[in-house]
Amino acid sequence: MASLSGIKVLDMTNESGAFASRILADLGADVILIEPPQGGRIRNLAPFLDNKKGIERSLYHLHHNANKRSLILDISNDNDLKVLKKLASEIDIIIETFAPGEMAKFSLDYNTLKKINPKLIYVSITPYGQHGDWKNRTGNDLTAAASSGLVFVAGQSKDPPTQAAGDQSYKMASLAATSGVLIALIGRQSNQKNTGTYIDISIQESTSMAALQTSNANHFTRDGNIPQRPGMTRGVFKCADGKWTTLNVSSDRYKIFLNWVKDSGINVNIDYEMSKINTEGPMLVPKVLNFTKTLASTLNRTDFLEKAWSLDLMALPVNDFHDLKENNHLIETKQFSDVWHEHLNQTLGFSKSIVDVFEKKIRLNRAPLLGEHTNDILEEFKIKLKKNGNKE
Repeated sequence: MASLSGIKVLDMTNESGAFASRILADLGADVILIEPPQGGRIRNLAPFLDNKKGIERSLYHLHHNANKRSLILDISNDNDLKVLKKLASEIDIIIETFAPGEMAKFSLDYNTLKKINPKLIYVSITPYGQHGDWKNRTGNDLTAAASSGLVFVAGQSKDPPTQAAGDQSYKMASLAATSGVLIALIGRQSNQKNTGTYIDISIQESTSMAALQTSNANHFTRDGNIPQRPGMTRGVFKCADGKWTTLNVSSDRYKIFLNWVKDSGINVNIDYEMSKINTEGPMLVPKVLNFTKTLASTLNRTDFLEKAWSLDLMALPVNDFHDLKENNHLIETKQFSDVWHEHLNQTLGFSKSIVDVFEKKIRLNRAPLLGEHTNDILEEFKIKLKKNGNKE
């Protein structure tokens, strides 16, 4: 049995929270994606499968909405709003990404819904949280990363601040939301009244954790020094075949590394270099960078890595997506799987869920078609369809 089997979730998120509900779905929760008649915003996010635009072809949708079910409800329609409130009275969790105060306009806020569903765990994910001067500001992944401090400490020291790829702020907010939900479920189970709770997730605040991990905040709070962009403290190196690799040399392997450098025809005084690291330990890094850059330029990546591994040096390739697909380690650990999508008439590749760590592996189902499960869900909750298509 899956970890969250029997737990029902209403997913009312956009791209800032879709990863949170995807994780819950992977853990076995029945995640019901509430979508307007035209489809949720995620369905219109590029890139699209085969570069053909369509509400079922967004790669963002196909990935983040996997393992979910789709229910069409228009909350501006009174009948549909009644249906949504009925669902909210019976489910376990709501995750939403509406602006602060917006859900209250429809009487879908936590304070209203907890009266009809005391066990409800309600999660709001917004750019800056539900309180404070910035609560009503709009935002996205970039503004959250920038205002959290993460952009300032990312990138090379001589370059402008840099935004990380992959919607990192949204992912961190989703991880914070998921962690909060799991803790709340345990808390609900342990209290006698079986009551839920409200979880307020600020994307900026969630992202600030990464900034603090990247640059130790004690440098500022204790010494008054503002952490700067550290850049590449170890380095990546271009090989003769144009591919990239990494290499990290610890002090105890430095002499072995220097012998490799000398054997390769590079002029180096091993005794002098070894004496320097005994008194100037930090000098090891720039020396390694310079020597490795020269070494890598003379070898193709495969030969470079095989030699480094034979010397028990810490080295790995800088993989692109083709490299990842062909990587034997990832193949052996079943990192990738294929899912057939009958509507698109093709097989889609997926990476393993980040929570696929249990003995029983997570089953991966394709993302739902728009409204695909509407009738099934209404029937499960004993909601009837009128002849004109309205729900009652």
